[in-house]
Amino acid sequence: MCGLVAILGHTADAPRVRRGLAALRHRGPDGTGTWSRGACVLGHARLAIVDRTLGWQPLTSEDGRIVAVVNGEFYGTKPLRQALKVRGHCFRSHSDSEVLVHLWEEFGPSALAKLRGEFALIVWDGHTQTLHAARDNFGVRSLVYHQGADHVLQLASESKALFAMGVERALSPSAVVQAFSHQYLYPDHTMFTGVRRLPPGGHLRAQLAGDGRLTIHLETLQS
Repeated sequence: MCGLVAILGHTADAPRVRRGLAALRHRGPDGTGTWSRGACVLGHARLAIVDRTLGWQPLTSEDGRIVAVVNGEFYGTKPLRQALKVRGHCFRSHSDSEVLVHLWEEFGPSALAKLRGEFALIVWDGHTQTLHAARDNFGVRSLVYHQGADHVLQLASESKALFAMGVERALSPSAVVQAFSHQYLYPDHTMFTGVRRLPPGGHLRAQLAGDGRLTIHLETLQS
């Protein structure tokens, strides 16, 4: 279990991401890593299990234009890794998560359909200047997000990280009604106002325009 944090927006900054990672220390006690480029910042709190020495995140492609953070596990990556090596990709670790960045170089967002496992992930695609976030079809690993009025998108593994990054903590009256009426929340809801959950099998795409406006699209993973 690791912790993910990301910000996309003209006010994005690494200190805010580090505050979010500090709130997720219980998920990743073995260390943290951040990556920043312009209006995008990614962060990862690591629980080191596979390749404890080299498997640090954020992960980058050979040219540095694809950057990713992953929580969870990809299954059956050995044939994918071998096929990518044949295509000329160089792996820096034995981590299953590293397969993602090289798949993305080859296939772009279509790489998501080739992944199996229990995962939540965030990818910055420098070729298209787009931030992607996704969860596996069963929704084993959590991922929540907040789109502010200031056109800033913040994502994290848990709501408490969003609060640490400045999102207002406020109980949602409609969520309380859902919980008491149905004994569960809708897949994309949380108990907090303005904090949404990426649903199982969900794929979020976000782009920041030159005028600072943020565009978000939600879709379902194709498998």
